[in-house]
Amino acid sequence: MAKIKITRELVAQKAKVAPSTVSRALSGHPGIPKRTADKVKKIAEALGYIPSSLGRSHFQKKSFRIGCVIPYKFDQRIQTLPSDYFSKFLYGLMLSAMEKNYSVTVIPDSGLSASELAHNVQSNNVDGLVFLGIRRGDTRFSELYRKKIPFIFIHHYEPGRNYPYVDTNAETGLREAMEYLKSNGLNKCMLVSGGNAFRNALDRTAIYKKLIKEYSFSDLGIIDGDFSIKSGVFAAKKIALEGLPEVIFCANDRIACGLIQGFQELQIRVPMDVKVIVFDDMNVTRIVTPKLTTIENPFFECGKKAAELILSCIKKEKPQNIILPSKLIIRDSA
Repeated sequence: MAKIKITRELVAQKAKVAPSTVSRALSGHPGIPKRTADKVKKIAEALGYIPSSLGRSHFQKKSFRIGCVIPYKFDQRIQTLPSDYFSKFLYGLMLSAMEKNYSVTVIPDSGLSASELAHNVQSNNVDGLVFLGIRRGDTRFSELYRKKIPFIFIHHYEPGRNYPYVDTNAETGLREAMEYLKSNGLNKCMLVSGGNAFRNALDRTAIYKKLIKEYSFSDLGIIDGDFSIKSGVFAAKKIALEGLPEVIFCANDRIACGLIQGFQELQIRVPMDVKVIVFDDMNVTRIVTPKLTTIENPFFECGKKAAELILSCIKKEKPQNIILPSKLIIRDSA
């Protein structure tokens, strides 16, 4: 006996609705009444009907995929791969996207042009773009905005531009750190900054300067870094020559790893001789010795919120920028 093929049309016939209503009901279309949607879902489940994702994409002119654009560089000498910053963020992004029946496609960005980025959306490969690791001065986004390509930034924004973004407010955690130092009678501070290539590096420096002044702490100087381990090693040598403060803030974990490495070579002890507080809270903060006191950047939560924001843009809703608070996590380095 021939096996009956379970099709959308058969589900529609049993439910006494149009085939297009079946597609809309099973994809959660808001225009379908709940009673009708529940009826269609119940019949589809009883028949064992599995909707075609390809058919759904064709019908709704969507891929139901989010493009996550990650900086990537490869040559014969060095391979730069995403750190746990990207993995934590991606996990949050994928988890939240899955709840909305979306998947995530990683797009390696080794210098893609605005037109190449736009083509990913215009060809229905993805429905919108999420950008990580954006450097200041990147000029590609005006064209994307002009072409009405849905996109958002993570930990980046463009002053004076209506480009939506998800970011972390470094001030909440840094203020907690200042209160913590004050309660322990410490006030002589330095900062190893992240330089000026990234917006959040500039923001962290500006907030540091503001709070040092507000709390009447002694600012013993700022050393320019670049978010790298190498810049932390350089800072350690420079600080050792000029004299130790009580506390050193590092603009990210990688700088702090280099700083502590440099201090160990010079037999300077953390936290006995100088205390260290860092930004971000990547996995390395719990692996190095001493474990790093950190101002947490909630990468996972940023990923979840990024899915919400880009889907809002894809639906052509008016996006609302999302700024999450940071918080102080006290460990051994301070």
